[in-house]
Amino acid sequence: MSLQTRLRTALVGLLAPPRTTGAASASAQRVLLIRPDHLGDLLLTTPAIAHLRAALPTAHLALLVGPWNAEAAAHLPGADEVLTLPFPYFDRQPKPGPLAPYELLRAEADRLLGMGFDTAVVFRQDHWWGAALAARSGIPRRVGWAQPEALSSLTHAVEHPPEHEAARALMLAEAFTGVAVAVSPPMHFQPSAHDRERATAWLAASGVGERFVVIHPGSGGMVKLWPAERWGAVADALRAQYGVAVIVTGSPAEADLVHQVCSSCRTAAAEPLTGVDVGQLAATLERAAVVLGPDSGVLHLAESVGTGTVRLFGPAPVARFGPWQASRRHQVVLSPLACVACGRLDFPAEALADHPCVRAITQSQVLEAANAALAAASVGGC
Repeated sequence: MSLQTRLRTALVGLLAPPRTTGAASASAQRVLLIRPDHLGDLLLTTPAIAHLRAALPTAHLALLVGPWNAEAAAHLPGADEVLTLPFPYFDRQPKPGPLAPYELLRAEADRLLGMGFDTAVVFRQDHWWGAALAARSGIPRRVGWAQPEALSSLTHAVEHPPEHEAARALMLAEAFTGVAVAVSPPMHFQPSAHDRERATAWLAASGVGERFVVIHPGSGGMVKLWPAERWGAVADALRAQYGVAVIVTGSPAEADLVHQVCSSCRTAAAEPLTGVDVGQLAATLERAAVVLGPDSGVLHLAESVGTGTVRLFGPAPVARFGPWQASRRHQVVLSPLACVACGRLDFPAEALADHPCVRAITQSQVLEAANAALAAASVGGC
């Protein structure tokens, strides 16, 4: 055990000692599902949630997520309750003081203590903090991955995670239910009737119509971005070949990037759609012929509502974060560089010239993938 692990374990024990509320029951009745990260990771957990719902039809399943995922979590079938806490290291805020994560752990453990959970599942592989939270909350059965920093907090440590993130979540679900997955459930997100009404109203007001593709150019790291002018050229080519309108989506922080892509279109204007909530965005993606963009949570969202995708991959491993269920409707365009799947997303702007990554993908490669996805969706003949 490393010095860092020993120090961390000691601090957890000092500031938030373990509690015992009784033995785990033979079958789980109140299950806490801990998913600290962001939209894509949450959506990749939906097959496991579906399996848990089928295997434990009378159990109460509560999702514990960051506030940034509360709205998305409320759209996921199978969960009975959504709880939130601002997980340290995931809130994309300046790093707190060294003791702040442990103080938060103690406070949140106090909050969870009286909720009567008999089982906790820590889905993220390296989430020692979530495992410690479950132990300090007095939850008798705690399931997670056999990582050194989490072992002392788990009662059921699972070895050898599979490659894909959705498969990892399913393996944990199998580990404590004892029910094998016969057919892997798809990823799923359920827009509400109100979400669909708002999407329909926006499409009508913008004049987009019923035949459109979506480009989502943003992602979680600058190294994953593709040039705006190439997205504009792809939009022009798809419009010319298929007669489709083009919508360019993004968060408020990505508004400038969305504007750059729209400004790069030459044959006709693309429609920007920024700052809408995840429900309306999902309802819009649901009606698209295909959604294109670099690997991101929004591309997972498109798959979760049944829409085909074209995903540009570079630093993130396709085997772990690519499309969950193989289909020609989901096309992956991989950077040709030998160093792909390095996993590093934090290159500063001044270092990007030395790390072309996704920018090494050509316009023709993206168009070829888009043609294949559209043909699989039967758009080519429309």
